[in-house]
Amino acid sequence: MDIHAKAEKLNLLEVDYKIYWRNLIHLKNAGKDIEQYQYYKNYGSTTMVYSNEYLNNHDIETLLDRDKKNEKIFNPNIFRRIKGKYDSFMLRRYIRKQR
Repeated sequence: MDIHAKAEKLNLLEVDYKIYWRNLIHLKNAGKDIEQYQYYKNYGSTTMVYSNEYLNNHDIETLLDRDKKNEKIFNPNIFRRIKGKYDSFMLRRYIRKQR
């Protein structure tokens, strides 16, 4: 399967000027080669970039499985978000009582 077909199945977008300045310029300033990154996907507020080499070296089943895992990690459901906020609320409350 070619790269463009994999990118379509994964709903990847091509890196444009806005993504370059928002996300990739920091990697370039750190001395990394950013010319290899051709595609990206947004998971909530997190942008994941993909290279042609990465897409070539992995089959579509593996890529789809990793995409589902990334979706769970970066876009948690409402119950996980509430639980995380509740835990931090309880920790702050505990610290305030200790003072």
